[in-house]
Amino acid sequence: MKKMILVFTVFALILAMSGCLAESIFAPLEVIPTTAPSLTAPSYGAMANVAEDQVEESAEGGTIVTYRGVDASGYNNFGVYLGGLGFSVTGQEKQEGQIAYSLTNGQVEFVMIYNQPNQVMWLIYPKGTDYEGSAVFGNTAAERISLPTAGAGFTVGDILVFGHYEQDNNLDNGPEEIEWIVLEAQNGKVLLLSKYGLNAKPYHAEPDTEVTWETCSLRQWLNNKFLSTAFSETEQTAILATEVDNSPSQGEEEWHTNGGNNTLDKIFLLSCAEANQYLYVNREDLNTKSRVMPTEWAVVQGAGRLERAGYSGWWWLRSPGENQSDAAYVMSQGNLNSTSIRLKAGCVRPALWLDLESGIF
Repeated sequence: MKKMILVFTVFALILAMSGCLAESIFAPLEVIPTTAPSLTAPSYGAMANVAEDQVEESAEGGTIVTYRGVDASGYNNFGVYLGGLGFSVTGQEKQEGQIAYSLTNGQVEFVMIYNQPNQVMWLIYPKGTDYEGSAVFGNTAAERISLPTAGAGFTVGDILVFGHYEQDNNLDNGPEEIEWIVLEAQNGKVLLLSKYGLNAKPYHAEPDTEVTWETCSLRQWLNNKFLSTAFSETEQTAILATEVDNSPSQGEEEWHTNGGNNTLDKIFLLSCAEANQYLYVNREDLNTKSRVMPTEWAVVQGAGRLERAGYSGWWWLRSPGENQSDAAYVMSQGNLNSTSIRLKAGCVRPALWLDLESGIF
């Protein structure tokens, strides 16, 4: 196995120096130094989900990461993803269903080998560039960091992958990557809302208590336990501390309840006004855009699902409800309502502002 990898590595490097390119035997890999249009291509963590756990040292002292179950579409998408990170092809070798590319972004050089019939891909890193910040990926579960493409031109509705959290309720395979919906993009930052209901929690742990977003237990959980569980310390540096508006304008005007003081949060929930602005949520209209599916993990934690709404769940907003011991929520059918803060079946859909110009990208 290592011999074959090293042979193709030599081929790729020789061709890179000579500038000689072989004829393609299948769809060419488009790796160009440009900005990827969106994060539809798989990150390292997504690729690792289809890979056996094979990370080994190469003979040159670098690292070989093996991916299995990669089809031609995923392979080419992966190339686009690398292109969005500024990598370009400097050489290639193709032979009997196998292709080897040399890639560089001016700082990091590595070889990518793909065997189409067996759906296997290898990334071969030189010594010292496997996961030390200048390279793209980590190489063990503890070192993986899912990062969005630096400078990518995100638009509203794009799906961005960032962080890890248990979702399939299979603890043996580790936490899954979190998918986020881009609600707003501006000046190098994006507002994100989790695509799925990631957990089920009461709005406040003490029932029948007058509470605001500032004092509720769900806010404390999101900015402590969830933050440290879902994101590495490095990833947390890219999450912006946001002054969260809890003024009357953010609540349902007919309820006349107190939203409390503004807060400074890294993780928060949408308000009634924001749910209306981004997802068209109101009290009257059923709305498929605002519906959410809870993860299997959330269901085990108690998240409710409504069969006639496609098994979607209901999810908390940060605004107060009709009474001060109630909170606003989006019903399974997508409209706005109010319920007791003590209910444990509400899905949690975190929101955050992500700094795309953070130094970690």
